[in-house]
Amino acid sequence: MSTFILVHGAWNQGSTWKKTLPLLQAPGRTVLTPSLRADAGTRLSDHVTQVEELVAEASGSGGPVTLVAHSYAGVPASQALLRSGGVDRLVLLDAWLAPSGKSLLDVAPDWFADWCRTSATGDPAMLPIPPLWSIGVPDDSAEAAWLGSRLVEHPLATFTDPVESTLDSRRLDALGVERHALLCVPGTMPFREFAIEAGCDIDEISSGHSVMVTRPVTLARRLLRLGS
Repeated sequence: MSTFILVHGAWNQGSTWKKTLPLLQAPGRTVLTPSLRADAGTRLSDHVTQVEELVAEASGSGGPVTLVAHSYAGVPASQALLRSGGVDRLVLLDAWLAPSGKSLLDVAPDWFADWCRTSATGDPAMLPIPPLWSIGVPDDSAEAAWLGSRLVEHPLATFTDPVESTLDSRRLDALGVERHALLCVPGTMPFREFAIEAGCDIDEISSGHSVMVTRPVTLARRLLRLGS
């Protein structure tokens, strides 16, 4: 039995994949859509552990495992993969990566890093939900209310904690991991550079960043093609 693990990005929850999920489900195929912890005090290591545990569960089934990491999830997913393996195919969906010793905010554009640091509130600090248009969903669109009801604040520490290991093509070759990147275009973040560093085959989808909400059918078709 094959397994898809769909890991959402910051501010999202597992329900973000609700429009894509039924398009991927089929006899002989399991699709997991976990919600990453989002309570104050959550660290990057907590999310790495969550992904590790999911991969271990999925790989125990004996079938191929496809790990799909959207946006922020590229950071914990890459660390989980490098630490424990168990993944046959990695799909970076408009995803962040960071080199060893660096955090997501270290590699982010200055304007985004500044917004995160100045807008976070509380102790431990939490990031407020950003405007929907900034994550690829127009405020006046039919999807805006649907997605808005599913978003939550996100712990800043997961953006500032450094990663342990660099996800590069050499490491992935050694692990025997097939890798792909799906990029939402046009985009403003350096996701293409990260995908190239990881040695991914790159494909593009004409969509805003929240493609699982705005173009779920197209996304599902691309994922199934990669996972076949």
